Amino acid sequence: MTMKKQGMQKYIKTGQGGFTLIELLIVVAIIGILAAIAIPRYQDYVLRSEVSSALSSIRGGQTTFDSNLYTGDSLGSPEDIGLSASNTYGTISVDDTSDTITFTFDQSGAVSREYPDSTLVLSRDASGAWTCAPGGSNTIPDDYLPQYCK
Repeated sequence: MTMKKQGMQKYIKTGQGGFTLIELLIVVAIIGILAAIAIPRYQDYVLRSEVSSALSSIRGGQTTFDSNLYTGDSLGSPEDIGLSASNTYGTISVDDTSDTITFTFDQSGAVSREYPDSTLVLSRDASGAWTCAPGGSNTIPDDYLPQYCK
């Protein structure tokens, strides 16, 4: 960049302005560091949100399950307790012999990619208390479970 003298001691910049190579490299390094931190955190967030969504899907059937159990109504399918058999991330099943509502993660979500054949199971004991636990052949770690399931 050169300066030219013009008239009464005024200097005018000539040439191109811009960033130097080192400045660009520093910006690229900062973006790389931020991405290295942000991407794993985002993936953890997605896993937690899918598991929470699954739990909220099946918890909606607990009250109707109890009501149908006491009145002797059918408990053979998710529709009997007001739930849809399929969900965005998996399928729901009801077992009236073991008093459980199970959410099985399918192949469309992050949970099934990280933990294939995993499930979330709501179980009702003889006293009527409900408990939540991960299940399946590849159990979801506690880090991704909602507080209710830990």
